[in-house]
Amino acid sequence: MKVSDIYTSKYFKATDVPSTGVTYVIERGFREEMNKTTPDGEKIYKPAVKFKGLCKLLILNATNADIIKSSYGDEMDHWAGKSLTLRLEPTRYQGRPTKGIRVSCEAFDDDVDDAPGLGKAGKG
Repeated sequence: MKVSDIYTSKYFKATDVPSTGVTYVIERGFREEMNKTTPDGEKIYKPAVKFKGLCKLLILNATNADIIKSSYGDEMDHWAGKSLTLRLEPTRYQGRPTKGIRVSCEAFDDDVDDAPGLGKAGKG
């Protein structure tokens, strides 16, 4: 058993995305309350996507949110049922090179794929 299997996150990380990329179907777009607050103590919200059949959420940075908005519109309620492809792209975080998640609205696979460790959503 891996330690990373025990300490999981509810959010996608670059290590959750296969190197070949993966396409999922959006269940819904919404705003997620983050654990951090502003210096004034106000709550911070970020746009997020929940995918059909998966538990993990994708928090959208401004670039990824703009890409989705350009293809599917500004209203997150209208994103449901649309395909979203995740791939890895070299980027920098805190001055260090790393891999980041970049989205594309052009699907390369009609099937919803399961990435390792993401878990399937329970039926209820």
